[in-house]
Amino acid sequence: MRKVLLVDDEKIERNGIRMLLQRMPEEFEIREASNGVEALRMLREETADMVLTDIKMPQMDGIELIEKIREYGSQMPIAIFSGYGEFDYAQKAIRNGVSNYILKPVKPQEFEETIRKILRTIEQREQEREKQRESRQYLYRHYLKMYLETGKSTYAELLKSNPEKSEQFNRIQCMMLMETEDNFVESHEAELEEKLPQFLDRELGFLSLDMNQLLILFYQSASNNYMRIGEAVREWLKQEYGMESYIAVSRPVKHSDHLPKLYAELETQLENKFYQLDEHIFGYDGGTFSEDETPIQQKTDFQAILQENIRKKEIPQLWDNYYKLRQQIRTASMDSQMYIKFIFTELIRDIYEQMQAVGSEEMKADVEKVYQSGNLGSICEVIEGCIHKFEKNCLTENGSARSDVERIRRYIQYHVDEDLRIDQLAARVYLSQTYLSYIFKKETGMTISRYIRQCRMEKAKEFLTSTDMKIVQVCEKVGFSNVSYFCQSFREYTGVSPEKFRKSGENDENLD
Repeated sequence: MRKVLLVDDEKIERNGIRMLLQRMPEEFEIREASNGVEALRMLREETADMVLTDIKMPQMDGIELIEKIREYGSQMPIAIFSGYGEFDYAQKAIRNGVSNYILKPVKPQEFEETIRKILRTIEQREQEREKQRESRQYLYRHYLKMYLETGKSTYAELLKSNPEKSEQFNRIQCMMLMETEDNFVESHEAELEEKLPQFLDRELGFLSLDMNQLLILFYQSASNNYMRIGEAVREWLKQEYGMESYIAVSRPVKHSDHLPKLYAELETQLENKFYQLDEHIFGYDGGTFSEDETPIQQKTDFQAILQENIRKKEIPQLWDNYYKLRQQIRTASMDSQMYIKFIFTELIRDIYEQMQAVGSEEMKADVEKVYQSGNLGSICEVIEGCIHKFEKNCLTENGSARSDVERIRRYIQYHVDEDLRIDQLAARVYLSQTYLSYIFKKETGMTISRYIRQCRMEKAKEFLTSTDMKIVQVCEKVGFSNVSYFCQSFREYTGVSPEKFRKSGENDENLD
């Protein structure tokens, strides 16, 4: 329903115009004012979609009313009622952007044509505003994605310079990275963005990363038990869609400067989900062990788990379980220092055995350092140094690691239209998913998921600039089935729509 303010000092004239409006199939909410002063007061109280005003009125005529409306910055459509002998008034109205004239006496057909012209103008402006709003939203998501992935302060400055979004950006308190299967995000993102805030009764932000990954941003502080919230989200997805998911929960966001690091941690947590197949919610502390277990049992288990990590060269999980063991030792005071030193010297021997350096002078020196240490901190420094050596050894002793990564990279580049699942990629080079994830990130600096996303978008850019393929064809060529989701992903990746990119061949911002 469109709101109309009808301004005329003659009641009979107002009644006639009201009748003509009510005869039209469109619905109007009509208010009346008898002069410009009264009209301005009414507009201050409640705005209108259009103003229909006579020119000659007491106290404030139509021309002065139009000038006042424009002074306030409003560009609402205005139509004036004028007679044949009021050309000077019409000229002043033109200077104030009025192009709609209704000559007196008013003819019904001409009146309806003028009103429909105004309605088309209103609709066009609304569509343009919606396009601009969507464009700003996509650009915001583009900057946010680039900031999270690159950590460049330039993107943070652009985010903070957006008056509509800067306050929201600075209020991010937690992030959750959700991963599903079967391209669930591609087909259900709009539903998730609508229903999830309702389910949680919280203000949320969303950033689609690829067809199976969605980043959820939390702003409110009513409840900060985000691990429990993550579990609630997972259960909701199972009940609502029958979809299993994995959710990584970030550490609390103390400052927006920390967002890139926290996002990198989320990626790592999800990459490491293969180590703990029965776990679906991953916290920032990496904790997945039950608090009901006794400290001694946990440490005994950890020792065996660490030995298995070393044997299989599972470096990320080795670090994770080492930190858990260290934390348990710190919180359990029942064990003697000698027993703690025994655990860690056994760990050193396991590491050097895998490096085929048992009995070496370097190993003897590290064991001696542990036994000479007077506190847990200095012991941990020795152990962490050993793990770093082992990590380096794993990457350098096997010359095929780099070539395996290169083979996977080439395969992804030439098969972006396929369902590129990590288990299938790992099988191509006869590696475990965990080890492939580890060496891929070490070699490329990014997760496999992010690399696949980047390859698809870069290939799409290539198709758009070098071929005449339709957008829907490009969408299919880079592995998307939903063209709407593809366009959205492309805009969030580049900052511009596929159509605009095809015309200009450039990203919105050349900052990356």
